Amino acid sequence: MPYVLAHDRTLHFSELPRTPGSGRTFSSGFPPLDRILPGHALSRGAAHELLYFPHHAPPWFVALSLSLELLRESKTTRLVWFDLDKTLNPIALYQAGVGSDRLLILRPSCERDLLWALAECLRSPAVGAVVALLPARLTPAGARRLQLAASSGATAIFLRPHTPHTHHHAAATRLLVEPAPAPDPHTRRWRIQLIHGHGGLLNHPVFIERHHAPSVVPELIPELAPALTPSLAADLLHSSAPISNRPGQPSVQTGRKYLAG
Repeated sequence: MPYVLAHDRTLHFSELPRTPGSGRTFSSGFPPLDRILPGHALSRGAAHELLYFPHHAPPWFVALSLSLELLRESKTTRLVWFDLDKTLNPIALYQAGVGSDRLLILRPSCERDLLWALAECLRSPAVGAVVALLPARLTPAGARRLQLAASSGATAIFLRPHTPHTHHHAAATRLLVEPAPAPDPHTRRWRIQLIHGHGGLLNHPVFIERHHAPSVVPELIPELAPALTPSLAADLLHSSAPISNRPGQPSVQTGRKYLAG
């Protein structure tokens, strides 16, 4: 597994320089979402924000899905996942398809160290993608610093509470993600709309959903990890995260991975 040494506020990765991906863009993995994005794809070497309302749980599954697309399109991409509140379950990431040889988990001690480490990782040629939960409030200088760091080559996927303080940002695209009523307890559905992205279809919501089989496993433990499906493991990325959507009326569209809005 890659390692990190912190010395004189510099991160050093035990990795070879990054090999460029297959192109300058990558798919979100959800065709309806791609259709509303600028150029029908997400840009590499840029920051992308997944905004959510504070009374909802962060959309970790969407962040994981985008990360998996990046890893799938480039065999050399390394993913750095920031876990500031120390709730991430790494076994769930492995079960979802993120190999241990391509994953770094960083746990900064405070938000100040988080922003510094983010900029360092985004500039590093050993890193291809970064996932991090950002604070709602960023200074203009802090946002610009992250934007310039991401333009060095790595792709950033930021999750961020959607509040009046989120007007300063470093993102090429900003997606507002909200949980939507689902047809049964084993389905998760999200409503997603593009609220920032030059050339994209703004404020035109689409829906994506995922299903998993019923499970009696109360929590993810190493002994039971091989028996879990990737979809179930994704639900257990953060064991303390509440389920923020609820069953709704039955839908004839149940069973699809994604739904057009």
